[in-house]
Amino acid sequence: MKFTRRLLLGVSAVHIALRLIPISREAIPGVSGIWAANMFAQELSAWFVLLNLIGLVLSVRRRPLGVFFCAATLFSLLPFLQIREVNRVMARQWTEAGMGSYHLAPPGAVEVFAESFRLSEPEQKGQNLSISLPMLYYSPRIRAPGKASIVIDIHGGSWQHGSPQQDEALSRYLAESGYAVFAIDYRRAPAYVHPAHLNDVRDAITWVESNAGRFRADPTRIALVGHSAGGHLALLAAYTQLDPAIRSVVSFYGPTDLQKLYQHPSSPDPLNVPEKLEVMMGLRFGNNQQAFRDASPIRYVRPGLPPTLQIQGSRDHIVPEQITRSMHEELRRAGNRALLLELPWSEHSFDMLWFGPGNRLARYYMSAFLAETLR
Repeated sequence: MKFTRRLLLGVSAVHIALRLIPISREAIPGVSGIWAANMFAQELSAWFVLLNLIGLVLSVRRRPLGVFFCAATLFSLLPFLQIREVNRVMARQWTEAGMGSYHLAPPGAVEVFAESFRLSEPEQKGQNLSISLPMLYYSPRIRAPGKASIVIDIHGGSWQHGSPQQDEALSRYLAESGYAVFAIDYRRAPAYVHPAHLNDVRDAITWVESNAGRFRADPTRIALVGHSAGGHLALLAAYTQLDPAIRSVVSFYGPTDLQKLYQHPSSPDPLNVPEKLEVMMGLRFGNNQQAFRDASPIRYVRPGLPPTLQIQGSRDHIVPEQITRSMHEELRRAGNRALLLELPWSEHSFDMLWFGPGNRLARYYMSAFLAETLR
């Protein structure tokens, strides 16, 4: 009993520390791992609630420990206590953006909490397609009358890493929802620099449109979905390709203003983002600021863009939320249909944890957005 209490006390203290102590690349060697642990600490909150409740029961006759576990339980519940406000803000945005045909019924705090303990993921495997760069195809499990709408998934990885398999759980989920999903690839920095990555994405979109008939998919109804660097590429492709087939775009924490991101990175910055940007561009920032601006999705905001959903964690230490919020406001000012899902507790790459509260809400609003824009 004594050992169990001490173990629970230690686990709970580590959880609280990970959520409260600032991350500093300069101060803590191997900070990327600590940053990742910080991200998981947010998304595993339901499990920490359970552990703290067990600790509370075991410490009922030990007042100091009981008070600690009671406070730790409330602390772990914070993400779920914020869900109601997140849903309220999204309902207002949904109405203001004229998203009228799909009725929102988002999951509440109790439902999200309960689903945090469901560890299963969709099981379908992607089909490798033989083209110049790797591409995976996930066939729709639900076949509606007619051809399936298309979702093109673009992985992240600082423009230097990653693969189409990286977003496999999401691709499976979308396929099970009835979409024909193509997870595409692009060449990597530093061997290939901007705009090579964007050109690869454009070529992949063209290939999907030309070959959609082979997959009983509709080449006139396409949504782009990207994560981090992939979100940046998805937005750039959607805003510069002038393709009426691209009906909407979803960006998970994608950088939208590279100039501002270089000049004002997050503090602390666990990945040294300015260095990543220079590697991706193949240029030093000092004498090439306009090139960084021209590689930014915000540079191309104008009326008539495809509807845009941005998904952003407020605790993001890679892409600060202020940059994503500025992009959202620019889109709205230009008269575009734009939504911004802000998750107050979430870090960058929060959706790596499939069953976390951040990913649960992100999946719901992405699904509603795709149903609205690909109808």
